[in-house]
Amino acid sequence: MDFKPNQSDLDRLFTTIAAQVEGVDADLREKFAGRPPEEIVAPATRAFEAIGIESLTDEWIVDYVRAVSAGEPFSINLG
Repeated sequence: MDFKPNQSDLDRLFTTIAAQVEGVDADLREKFAGRPPEEIVAPATRAFEAIGIESLTDEWIVDYVRAVSAGEPFSINLG
């Protein structure tokens, strides 16, 4: 099979993934802001896995949950 998506398809896919990631981030921040990072690791990992993002490093998760806990911004780079 030869699969060649066009730019419009790639843009739509990226937009969908970005919206899912933003939704997970907003939900985690709403539920866990101010809580200890160690309480956030497992739910954050499961939430990202639920939308198909399974290759996060331990370092990334730790940095992310610290930001969530502290209510600080965190850059999530897709691509």
